[in-house]
Amino acid sequence: MGKRKRNTDLPLTIDDAILGRLRFTAALDGIDEYESKTKFGGKPVTITLYTDETGSLRRCIYRARKTLERLSFDLARMHKYIEKHVFLNYNAVWREGQYQSQLRISHFRRLTGVVAIL
Repeated sequence: MGKRKRNTDLPLTIDDAILGRLRFTAALDGIDEYESKTKFGGKPVTITLYTDETGSLRRCIYRARKTLERLSFDLARMHKYIEKHVFLNYNAVWREGQYQSQLRISHFRRLTGVVAIL
């Protein structure tokens, strides 16, 4: 595979405490693409970031961090709501007296995944 010509002077890899190791993956029409494979909510995710019109990743990294922070907050709120309202109602109506088969928040956490477009 041939060498990909980058559009910016950014390093090939950028280590970020929240997003993980961002690696240069492609030079597109005037922008560079970086990808990170990390975990979010215990699930593997791929984060793709693109340089802006000035060739910087700074604003995109900031938005990605804020998005993950907000998603973490929303996911925690969602789990609490489901545990308090949805599972309580479901178990009371559909699983009454069947303790072993009642749904718990741990079941939900194993099944949920998060997809975000930044």
